[in-house]
Amino acid sequence: MTSASHPDLQQAPPHQTPPRRAVLVGCGDVGTRIGRRLIDQGWAVTGWRRRPDQLPDAFSRASVDLTRGESVPSLPPDTAAVVFAPSAGSRDPARYESVYHQGLGVVLDRLSESGADHVRVLLVSSTSVHGDAQGVLD
Repeated sequence: MTSASHPDLQQAPPHQTPPRRAVLVGCGDVGTRIGRRLIDQGWAVTGWRRRPDQLPDAFSRASVDLTRGESVPSLPPDTAAVVFAPSAGSRDPARYESVYHQGLGVVLDRLSESGADHVRVLLVSSTSVHGDAQGVLD
């Protein structure tokens, strides 16, 4: 008698584990491309951006403005990764400071407040933040 012929001996279906979640902080062109690739690999994706209506339907979404700390929500409890890839929106040095430095600080505060363990954080930046380097970095 084989296991296929006897219902009590059939293998149980594989355990379904929930997908890992990535929170993409800033979902312009780069963040959206990252999110699509993560979805293709089985991740759940939450996109945070000022205008979330522009995100793909496959993304969970939140309206977030990093220059307004109160608009930054708590991280979902199943977050396994955070990709920080915002756009400053202009080349104003104060705006860069507000988005990249202070905004990152708020996101890291939310991560700390979440109590989540083993969350990977990836910082995606632009050479534009090095305005004095005239496009040349060593």
